[in-house]
Amino acid sequence: MNETENMSNEQRHAIYKNLAGTTCVCGSAKKARQSLCRAHYFRLPPGTRQALYETEGYPETFARACETLGLALPETGVAG
Repeated sequence: MNETENMSNEQRHAIYKNLAGTTCVCGSAKKARQSLCRAHYFRLPPGTRQALYETEGYPETFARACETLGLALPETGVAG
């Protein structure tokens, strides 16, 4: 399944919350305002790494990066 299809507002919120946090979706430490831990960030192609700095479409770009790396998206905290 393509993670960017039908992304809910709750999922977008979880992605932005992850950006502000200090834990990567893999569980490793990361700096606040960085999308991923260093190890995962540098496994991405250069174009994808650069796209993570774009404000427009950030949640979709982050979801594609996670899909590329085989990582799950952040939990939404919403049951369903």
